[in-house]
Amino acid sequence: MRSDQQQGGSGRFIVKQLILLAITIVLVVLFTIPLLKTVNSAMNPGELAANVDKANMKTAGIQNEMDVARSKMLMGAGDEEAQEKLKKQVEELQRQMALKELDNKHLQDQMALVQTMLQLVNAKSAPVVPQGVDSWHKLAELSTKVFGGIGSLFSGGMFVLSWWRTRRKPPEAAASSQT
Repeated sequence: MRSDQQQGGSGRFIVKQLILLAITIVLVVLFTIPLLKTVNSAMNPGELAANVDKANMKTAGIQNEMDVARSKMLMGAGDEEAQEKLKKQVEELQRQMALKELDNKHLQDQMALVQTMLQLVNAKSAPVVPQGVDSWHKLAELSTKVFGGIGSLFSGGMFVLSWWRTRRKPPEAAASSQT
């Protein structure tokens, strides 16, 4: 009866560990990948600013197309089929405009995050180092932290796997392997 209780307990333990592992994987994917993109943007702030400018230009182009289509709609009072086609075109352009504005907001938020991150990193760095060396130093520090966190997760998983394997061995085999 005791072995049945141990098997039931270890089954629950395994389920709990699998749930924790799934949660850990989801958190790493949701937070580490965007962090790495932000770090990449922080290393190339000019590229991020160029992307924001390019997105603003695309938004202005869509706005211009929408204004032209609306003007054509207001000028052409005769053909209903052409009016309906222009109306659908304006609706599609409005949809594209909304998507571009959302994309622009995302880029601007990312730019603000990069600026804040750079201010925090600059505020905490004490020694004065030339700019090129300083950026590599910051990247090395951040990479060490990210890879250290991932390494900790891996070693924790290996510990659980090792513990689980020793729990699965029969008591006689476990006692003989320890001696």
